[in-house]
Amino acid sequence: MNSDRKKLVIRIFSILLIILLSIKGLFLIPSMIDNATSEGSTEISGFISSDAVWALENSPYIIIENTLVEENVNLTIEPGVIIKFNSDKYIRIDGTLYAVGTESNIITFTSNSKSPERGDWGKIQIEKTSKDSIIKYCRVEYSSEGIDCSALMISITDSTFYTNGNGIDLHDCDSIIMNNEFINNELGVNEGKNIINNVFIKNGRSILYGENVTNNIVINNDRGIINSNLIQNNYILNNNGGVDIGRKIKVYNNYIVNNSEYGINILGSANENITNNIITNNEIGIEMEQGATSQIMNNKIANNKIGINIYFSSSSNEDTNFTIRNNNIQDNIEYNFRNSVEKKYYMNYNWWGTTDTSLIDISIYDYQDDFELGKVEYLPILESPVDVILQNMLPISELDLSQYDLDEPKEDSDDDFIDFLGSEFFIAISVIVIVLGLSIFFYRRKRRDV
Repeated sequence: MNSDRKKLVIRIFSILLIILLSIKGLFLIPSMIDNATSEGSTEISGFISSDAVWALENSPYIIIENTLVEENVNLTIEPGVIIKFNSDKYIRIDGTLYAVGTESNIITFTSNSKSPERGDWGKIQIEKTSKDSIIKYCRVEYSSEGIDCSALMISITDSTFYTNGNGIDLHDCDSIIMNNEFINNELGVNEGKNIINNVFIKNGRSILYGENVTNNIVINNDRGIINSNLIQNNYILNNNGGVDIGRKIKVYNNYIVNNSEYGINILGSANENITNNIITNNEIGIEMEQGATSQIMNNKIANNKIGINIYFSSSSNEDTNFTIRNNNIQDNIEYNFRNSVEKKYYMNYNWWGTTDTSLIDISIYDYQDDFELGKVEYLPILESPVDVILQNMLPISELDLSQYDLDEPKEDSDDDFIDFLGSEFFIAISVIVIVLGLSIFFYRRKRRDV
């Protein structure tokens, strides 16, 4: 090959490569620089030793290294400010955090990644020495641990927690957690107190070890409310599991409806009072491990596949002391009551949807169906239904959920195209195009020489 031909080959190869890289670069330059500092931003790292205000005019603030607000130091964040965290970085508050946005101008804590995902950055860690921290009208997203607080008291209101590992994780901390939305987190709130008037949607677990869980909407989650001591006036709808109980708990005045595994699951170690709830359209209304000490009274348990099921596990206690009476246990699809253990149970003074004992017998699974099981004694029965009226709650049919996105988020087509341009598939296609171009060139040159 003479020198002119070599030069021509090099030129063609270079032109093809430049074209492909230019197309790729046109779309990828904005997204290739992850954890980069954008123009006009403010970098934050290390110690904050005196009172500071993060002003909107200097936003966004980029946490490039772990940052400490020292004890007795106040950090104030103005409405509209955006705080971005580099990978795995966090901010620790030994002093006071005052992050108060407005309804129309929220404060955002987010990832500095161009393609953010859950767990991109660490947390907002509020220590025991912190005093009077307030988080209001904020959005916390894509973190590992959201807000992790050990302070004596914290107020978290009117905020959104989206796609975090934990939304809020409190440790011996008095709190007010009110009017927030928790969406697509692995865990919404852990060990929070006064969890009032919040919305939980599409989380792994919504509330774990809460105290005073009141007036919340818990919908479309894997697990709803777990081991929280007072659960009242909530809508617990369309979850896999509604309420899990393993300690002394009161469940009062809730709608527990359309949960795909169970409405309430009671472990053998539990000591609970379940009163005045509507428990309907679940796979199992109440799932109860043998050994639980329960008082289940004045509930409507209807239209479930199974109304109440008692089961045995390796951790079950043999002795059981429970009271199940003055309930409407009726119209459940397979059985109103299923005894799956050897122990005999007394279910007196309930309404079974009828006074015909032959029909009631059919609706109960016990010794009469499997002589290895214990009998269920249900006489005497109530002669008419119990009035189960939830106080200060709208019927589900009047509950307006239109303001909430209950569907999976739709992917942006432009992001899909950018992902394609950055993929190994695109690189392979680029190489193939270059090789084909060179092959065609040499083939034609060879034909011309012949």
